[in-house]
Amino acid sequence: SGKRRSLRAFSLTSRCCCAAAVARRFCQIQLKIRDPEELASGLGLLNEVLNPDSRHRYVRRLKVSWAMTDDERRRKGLPWQDDETDEDEKDDDWNTTHYFDMPYFCRPSKTCMKEGGISSITHYPEATWKPLASFISQLPALQDLAWAFGSHMPQSVLSAVSAKSCRLHMHCFCLRSLIQLRDSPQPINPKDYALASSPSLSSIVVQVRDFETDGMVNYTVEAVMQMVAGTAPNLAHVCLLRSMAGDSIPHREAIRLGKPAWSGFSPPGMAEADQLQLPVLGSLQSLVFTGYTPHGIEKWAHITDLMNLRCLNMHWSLGNGVALAEIATRGDFESLDTLGLSTIEDEIDQAKEALNQLLKSLNPLQRLELSGHVNNQAFDIVLRRHGGTLRKLAITPYRDEESQNPIIIFSEAVVQRLAEQCPNLEQVWLPVNRLRGDDRETGIYRALSRLPRLRRASLRLWYTIGPDEEYWNEEINGEHPFRSFYHAEDIPFVYLREAFTNSAIDATLALSIFNLISSSGSLRYLRLEPSRKMGRNAPGCGTSNFLDVLRWFNRLWVCKRDVRGRVTVSELDKKETARAGEEWQYLMSGEELERYGEEIFLEVFKDIWPQKTSEWWKDWESLPLSCGPA
Repeated sequence: SGKRRSLRAFSLTSRCCCAAAVARRFCQIQLKIRDPEELASGLGLLNEVLNPDSRHRYVRRLKVSWAMTDDERRRKGLPWQDDETDEDEKDDDWNTTHYFDMPYFCRPSKTCMKEGGISSITHYPEATWKPLASFISQLPALQDLAWAFGSHMPQSVLSAVSAKSCRLHMHCFCLRSLIQLRDSPQPINPKDYALASSPSLSSIVVQVRDFETDGMVNYTVEAVMQMVAGTAPNLAHVCLLRSMAGDSIPHREAIRLGKPAWSGFSPPGMAEADQLQLPVLGSLQSLVFTGYTPHGIEKWAHITDLMNLRCLNMHWSLGNGVALAEIATRGDFESLDTLGLSTIEDEIDQAKEALNQLLKSLNPLQRLELSGHVNNQAFDIVLRRHGGTLRKLAITPYRDEESQNPIIIFSEAVVQRLAEQCPNLEQVWLPVNRLRGDDRETGIYRALSRLPRLRRASLRLWYTIGPDEEYWNEEINGEHPFRSFYHAEDIPFVYLREAFTNSAIDATLALSIFNLISSSGSLRYLRLEPSRKMGRNAPGCGTSNFLDVLRWFNRLWVCKRDVRGRVTVSELDKKETARAGEEWQYLMSGEELERYGEEIFLEVFKDIWPQKTSEWWKDWESLPLSCGPA
């Protein structure tokens, strides 16, 4: 096998190897719990493994998570393999996984970052958790406990963690007593307050919204802001997941009436004078918003010392953009090395100036993610100001329909500039226009190969059906030709032929692109994701059959090079490919052709790829890359 041998396999080689590997083998342990009532027996077996040679002393990190069944994974749409433990297998959708700067083992999984984790696990009696609390007390060197077993934190476990003075990472943080009736405000539950004010609390992922489906008021945002301001004295990493309640009459009424002001933490036995003595400024290192920023970034700047902030990720808005530029100009983002801005607008000059000023004023960044309207001027600032230090760059540009400013296009010349000015780049996420593998497209891959330290790349391969609306100028080019085409079968033959050949990505082409980019030798991972550009005039938008035809060609690929140099090519989302293939076969069976008049698809297909076998729909292959000058 070309895979790296596990530490366990190494330790079984000899007694000497076992002794050498023991500290590393047991430095982190993950407990996957199906039934907490079986904790005692399970931990008993674990103690039998750790008791020889006092191996408890090697444990630095402990994660407690839910052991999902296959059915539960299938319902949540999760992969079969455990993607939380191997850094090389981690999720690569960089627009949704903004991990905190901490050991990978302790970071929230992609499930937590997208959905807030698992919050509906039954609350078991406190006595059930005593064995786990006892086990934690036996770990003298414990530094981190990651809690991914729902939102309930047992008091005995919290007490054991507090006694060890280790860091607590809550992957599904929740204060249920702060979801209240509008007309009956209540003080926070003492158990919730013990968690919210715990000196051990280091990182949280928390769902926030103002109202519940039943009209209850949710004060989670206000509580988290108070925690940041000092109630949780060692809170360093916060991710707020904006969630939506279900539509209902009580929910609509709650919105209409507005949100009453929160009275603050008033736990039993805490005098008002004690509350006033709380610190007024936190020390966050990471602040991540997956939706809009509650109360605006200026409010957050008043509750945490931004001089300590290392990672900021948020959606763009004009107000927040102007505020960010002002904060950066003052020098308050002194430690920031990771920035993510999404849905960047370009409606007025003030927005463009705010983005440019922000990028100019920040100290050189190591990781930068931008999505939205990223124009050439902003990209030039990125290269000049941050190019020398950037290790990770993800750019997803798009144009507002009303905007006349050109966005950055990653041509060979632009990527060449990227390679020249960003010599330390290790990871990139970029859009590439598919051009049937011609010299212009191949030149982009060659330019990427000139990044000497590039290890991981994710490329969105854009293709269009007919002229690209993004670059169509009606004053120069006249009316866009697709204004008169709506149904897929009405698309001219020449446009369909180009679309099929551009969207067809097979394993051979994926490997060719990998080999070209990896010619410098450093690339270990490449993800290829074909996507269709669909503007206002895109034909066939409402025809599901046409989308299935395209999906049959639009395959997602991952290419990996292992430690021995062997490259493997794997297809992602095979079930969706198979479903699209079934629809394609059915559509082309004859009856559907007469019904919808889409025989044009079959004509184009067989014109490009003559039938070779009885399973003619599998006879397609990608066009090879051009062998232009190196």
